[in-house]
Amino acid sequence: ISTNVVGKAGQIIRVLITNDATAGRTITFGTNFYSNGTLLGTVSKSATIEFVSDGSTGFYEVSRTTGLG
Repeated sequence: ISTNVVGKAGQIIRVLITNDATAGRTITFGTNFYSNGTLLGTVSKSATIEFVSDGSTGFYEVSRTTGLG
């Protein structure tokens, strides 16, 4: 997703991230994504993160779930 996209007000983005068996990965987001920090993955587990757009500034994190098996 381009870092200059702010989306339409109320637009939702859900991301599913699946880590491999080698190492947990660290996910960071562009400047138009206002998250509660980096997303630290767990080996062989998945995580989800959800953002919603305010329509003018960018996407704000509204939820995350880690350690999905």
